[in-house]
Amino acid sequence: MMEMSLSSNKKNIKTQDNFVYQLLCFLALAISLMSTINALGLLNSNVLSAIQAMVVVTIYSLVIILRKKIRIISLILIIMSYITLVLNNAPYMISVTMLIMITDIIGYFPNIDYKKILGIFFTSSLLLFCSIVVLYYLFNFNNHDVEMWRIDKIIHRKSLGFIHPNIASMIWVSIFFAYCGLVGQKYSRFKYLLIAFLSLVILNQTQSRTSMYVLITISFIYIVLGKNIDKAMSKNFSWIIYFIPILLTVLSIYVLFTPINNVLNELLSGRIQLYQSFYQEYGIHLLKTSELESAMFDNGYLQALLAKGILFLIELLIVYLYILKSYSVYTVKQWILFIGYFAMGFTETALQHFELILPILMITAINDETLSNHK
Repeated sequence: MMEMSLSSNKKNIKTQDNFVYQLLCFLALAISLMSTINALGLLNSNVLSAIQAMVVVTIYSLVIILRKKIRIISLILIIMSYITLVLNNAPYMISVTMLIMITDIIGYFPNIDYKKILGIFFTSSLLLFCSIVVLYYLFNFNNHDVEMWRIDKIIHRKSLGFIHPNIASMIWVSIFFAYCGLVGQKYSRFKYLLIAFLSLVILNQTQSRTSMYVLITISFIYIVLGKNIDKAMSKNFSWIIYFIPILLTVLSIYVLFTPINNVLNELLSGRIQLYQSFYQEYGIHLLKTSELESAMFDNGYLQALLAKGILFLIELLIVYLYILKSYSVYTVKQWILFIGYFAMGFTETALQHFELILPILMITAINDETLSNHK
């Protein structure tokens, strides 16, 4: 009887895993497709955000029903996120709730083949990206090229068919992150050299410096380290990852109160002066500042603080600490990817892009001896 019971339990677990696998395949495709549609600017972003939220919440609800339990810390964070949303009367702030849910969905089912799901995300994103770029060059599709002043000259930036050159680069970043999770040890140096070269080509066309510099830097670190990137991160250094988002938040706020360095300000295309003008005119508040919700920010930490309020920024940092703490061991590869992701938040509004965080979470959950074991 006991053997039959064990066999039945294993069968139920396998059935659950298969069902969640299908759900996650759908989630990967949905996020890939919706992030691309949003990057084209052809559909209202609020509508896309609502659809994306419904997909994530529905999948999370199904997962909770299957498991018949929920982490207490997750429930607290979700309630906290909902309170922030209500106080600000800002439905888009559900993005933080979605980060918690996506982390838990992956964490609850560690035995799923996340490499296959990552492959689905990578393939769909790459095909969409390449199709749009080809249409742009052949038929001038969705041309949003811009000319702008940078330091001492006017530069021409190609949008590659997306709503803005920076958005094109952001989609490429998501493809790059997924690519890193699929690269095995065989010919890995050549594969990272290839992706670095392609990133240089995109940099040349879009002139989106920060994101491309991060990608190229990561690629060359991986090339130098070789097979060592799949080793567990030393405990003497792994803890540093928890302080990176906090440190970058502090540095971002520091920029608001220091005299403007003209060289640095010009290097950042006048961003520092812009941030200080936002602060001087509107200040910092506990809740959102409506006038800044649509303002141009190239710093995710300051966007969260000045536009969405202190409460939202604190919540966002807590959730990222929760995500990082959800994993007990990091490989060098994962550790560097997380640092790259947070670094982009310093000069890009990248902190709530699900197409960026999803590949990293899946890489961290991939089940083989070279990657981390989920708690």
